[in-house]
Amino acid sequence: MKNSVEAEKYRVSRGLNILARQIVEQEFTHEMITTQINRQFNYISKKERKGLVREAINRSYRYVWSVPKTRPSFHDKTEVYSFMPPEKIKLFNNDIRECVAVKIARHIISSLRTHSHAANPDGTFNNSFYCRCLALLNKKNIVPHIEDRELLEIYLKQMGHVVRKTSFVAQKSKAGKFDIVALYFDLFLSFWEKVSWADIFPSNPAASRELSRCKMILVDLVAREKEKFSVQNIANEFFSLTGFSEPGDMFMISFLDFYFFTWLSHFGILAYCRPLPEVCMKVTPFGKEFLRYLRAHGHTKAV
Repeated sequence: MKNSVEAEKYRVSRGLNILARQIVEQEFTHEMITTQINRQFNYISKKERKGLVREAINRSYRYVWSVPKTRPSFHDKTEVYSFMPPEKIKLFNNDIRECVAVKIARHIISSLRTHSHAANPDGTFNNSFYCRCLALLNKKNIVPHIEDRELLEIYLKQMGHVVRKTSFVAQKSKAGKFDIVALYFDLFLSFWEKVSWADIFPSNPAASRELSRCKMILVDLVAREKEKFSVQNIANEFFSLTGFSEPGDMFMISFLDFYFFTWLSHFGILAYCRPLPEVCMKVTPFGKEFLRYLRAHGHTKAV
């Protein structure tokens, strides 16, 4: 009995992996994904099939990052400004120090100081550098709550793009302790204004560029929430206001969840609420302060 159950799990997982590749390579729409799931897994209940649709979409995002490709160089942007006064943000030093974005970035910058051959000719970090970083991340258990190695690799490569546009890379040869507040500002500015979202959110470049253009609308919707909120509800309201997608489009809801909302949580601005299955989040105490300044200074450039 146990063997048959394991065999069925393997069969489903293998089918989802194949579908994830098709989603990316053949540009499947949400309707095409649902049709394929219903056809391939018609012996499973409708409720379970909805879960498989979400899982297939999430695996498609992972597949994008698992395929080596040459990415274009970043646009040159030199504008620098602060979203929040340093003296204010220092009140949240511990929150900043413990956020995923800072932990992964510190690890990358530290690794750059000890590896002189980390970059490709186009300036991107090479695969061997990422492999060393990933191995050390796991060995040192730097982000223990991220147990999925594939997800950790995706976050590492996304942060690699972000770090490259910070002043800390230019100072990589200098030893010494990190100024955590300065690093956080630099990282967020790079993520928010300098890095092409089509590069760090590559499963749908057109949607990534459009999201970068109208991101402040989504920030406004999030900032008004006093308690926990449903990602699906916020996404649907965002779709209605902007025409970014049709309300109820689970493909694009998952897109926002996997990319935009996940990265705001990496920066300690939002936090996921448990338990599942409904994906809910809340604005952290630090996030409430930070979003107030971001909304006052936030730009809406598409990169």
